[in-house]
Amino acid sequence: MKKTLTIVLALLTAALCSCAKSGAKPEKLSPTLNCEMTFDAGGQTFGAELKREKDGSWQCLFTEPETVEGLCFEKTEGVITLSRGGLNYIADPSQLPETSPVSLIWQAADRIIANKGTKSEVNKKGRTEITGSLDGEDFKAVIKKEKLLTLDIGEELSVSFK
Repeated sequence: MKKTLTIVLALLTAALCSCAKSGAKPEKLSPTLNCEMTFDAGGQTFGAELKREKDGSWQCLFTEPETVEGLCFEKTEGVITLSRGGLNYIADPSQLPETSPVSLIWQAADRIIANKGTKSEVNKKGRTEITGSLDGEDFKAVIKKEKLLTLDIGEELSVSFK
């Protein structure tokens, strides 16, 4: 009898613990970001430092591969600036292809931060998963402690953050 009671209590405790996680409130992504990221695009792996300020301005500074190291994309108040080695090119955001990895990452993160057209839930590991869509491409982000861990956009772009 004592053994049966112990087993029942253990199962009840496990059930209550699993219910507590599933009822956890999803986290929100911080409106300011400052992290390193890596992603694959066109069969090549890229590394970059990514920053987002509270005002919605962005900076993406490529760190690898060597062929694009030092290339910087900045987006502020409706203007995109591309710079490298003292050369600058200023453009309207519409001139940056919507399918460029940098543009897709910025758009997905902005949508997640604004909580527009996204769904959030807490997964079994206690991390928040956020899903949505960008121009017909589904995306999924995983965040923990208000920071991005991963972002997958469509089948072609997978980003990991540190």
